Amino acid sequence: MTPFAALAMTVLLSALLFSMQGAPPIKGIVTLVVTPVSSLGGLAEVLLKACPLSITALGLAVAFRTGVNNIGAEGQVILGGIGATAVALHMPPDVPTWLATFTVLVGGAFGGGAWAALPAMLRTRFSVNETLSSLLLVYVAGQLLSWLTGGPWRDPQGLNFPETALFNSNVTLPGVAAMGWSLWDGTRLNLGLAVAVVAVISTILFIDKSRIGYELIVAGQSARAASYAGISKPMAIWVAFLFSGGAAGLAGAVEVSGSLGQLQAGWVPGYGFTAIVAAYLGRLKPASIAVSAVLLALVDIGSLNLQMELGLPSALSYLIQGVLLLSILGMDLLVRYELQRKAQVNRPIGAQGV
Repeated sequence: MTPFAALAMTVLLSALLFSMQGAPPIKGIVTLVVTPVSSLGGLAEVLLKACPLSITALGLAVAFRTGVNNIGAEGQVILGGIGATAVALHMPPDVPTWLATFTVLVGGAFGGGAWAALPAMLRTRFSVNETLSSLLLVYVAGQLLSWLTGGPWRDPQGLNFPETALFNSNVTLPGVAAMGWSLWDGTRLNLGLAVAVVAVISTILFIDKSRIGYELIVAGQSARAASYAGISKPMAIWVAFLFSGGAAGLAGAVEVSGSLGQLQAGWVPGYGFTAIVAAYLGRLKPASIAVSAVLLALVDIGSLNLQMELGLPSALSYLIQGVLLLSILGMDLLVRYELQRKAQVNRPIGAQGV
């Protein structure tokens, strides 16, 4: 019940924030969470943003359950976009669409996984803290993005803007309306939705049904138990980083080949950091993560409505997400304290001093 309690606390604190900004609290809440899904186009935009966010959060959930603090998923998303662009710019226009888009998505997953391999190597070979190394690599990825879009990959016909040429139609994710989903005509929703659904199912099978997934969870819960069972901790770290980095790279490929259709220097998706909130809000469980990703996408879209309709700063989105994360952590802390207190009270008298 702690996620629901955290959501209730976040709503109350958000209403207080709106009141402090001089906006009607009730209208602010309605504008934030109801207005974005009051139309089919708004619902499509929420789902469009939730797809790469959920894919990134799924990868982070595997890393966190392994005991690996991959905080640099944002950089891996960027490298996923770079990897997808490297494939898209060199893809012949006569290649079938299904094969071209699949290759682009694989290129993105490879780029994100390769970037995640750097902190994995630093952790296993040199005992460098992966929290710091993965986070610092985010800034390196941003600089690499600026150099590529402003230099080797800059479109000569782009009026000197730091961006690549538009991708050919065979390497962009088709919209769902083009696939016969007539309900979504006139929206930007694309087949990234199908990719996200497949990612959720694949992660469930990987964690709950595969031997290596079980070994990762054991390694994350107890290093001594994993060592006793013959499970290699360095192997678990590598698999967790490659899985989470590949998922983040796939999310970057979905964003670049779907919503953007090109790579831009100002592309700062933010999915890597928001996905941390999504992963913990979903209790590190794939199906729940998909729901939490939709919720956070709703908050992000709703924050734009707050800015347009009530004149509130768009930065409230990050503030509300931070309040939500702190609420979840606070609820978990209270529950853990209460369980420890009850265990202490119910312990036999003779065992009190043990």
